[in-house]
Amino acid sequence: MKKTLIYISLVVSIYCMQEYTALPWWAFAILLVAAGILIPLKRLNIRPFLFGFAIGFTCWLLPTLFIHFNSNGKALRIVSDLFELPEILVLLISGLIGGAIGGLAILTGYQLKSGKEQFELKLDHHPHEKNKKD
Repeated sequence: MKKTLIYISLVVSIYCMQEYTALPWWAFAILLVAAGILIPLKRLNIRPFLFGFAIGFTCWLLPTLFIHFNSNGKALRIVSDLFELPEILVLLISGLIGGAIGGLAILTGYQLKSGKEQFELKLDHHPHEKNKKD
């Protein structure tokens, strides 16, 4: 249940950020890096890349479908003619690009958090001190 709520809240947040702000297309990746740092993915047993991929795929596919239906299919038809691909393939490629960016972004945040924890653990170990046996 927590996983679903986190997923929905991130999708809605990213969609609103894309729709109602003048930020560039890649700005959602910053939010996902922060999510990878802040959300306890390991404790919730969430695989970071797959979770981010699902969020990115959804966040790029839904607006593409929205634009497609609002333009009566003209926008997607223009892009599909430009690349000489079927419209459904353009939709899938769009989702896959968003998914890859989302997956890598949340994985980056997760790795930054994990790296910090590993670095702190290594600080406790002093390699130059010899083990003294009394």
